[in-house]
Amino acid sequence: MDQTDVRRLRGAREQTTIVQVQGPLTLRTLSGFQDAVRRPDITDTIIDLAAVPFVDSAGLGAILGLFAHTQKNGSKFAITGVGARVNMLLKITKADSVLPIFIDSQAAESSFASAEAATAAST
Repeated sequence: MDQTDVRRLRGAREQTTIVQVQGPLTLRTLSGFQDAVRRPDITDTIIDLAAVPFVDSAGLGAILGLFAHTQKNGSKFAITGVGARVNMLLKITKADSVLPIFIDSQAAESSFASAEAATAAST
């Protein structure tokens, strides 16, 4: 049976939560991921998929649902560490044109800070 471990880490920015997923993100393994991201203390979120070999449609749906939730609440969102197989799924479904994808958490957090600076400068 497939098993997936999910860890929540604090990012370099206090308001950033990094959710590290290790193992396949599928219908069978989704509950741990959903528990980790459905917490009221999460604002800006980075999903680290570097150790995820496979994502099925349920896993992709959970990621897209979280992305929609962060957009609704005005929070920032990013995916990092996308491997070849997961990248193929994102391309086939065209989710790669919607989801902000970065090479690593540092690049994602830099984009979060840049977006905040741009917003502050325009007000």
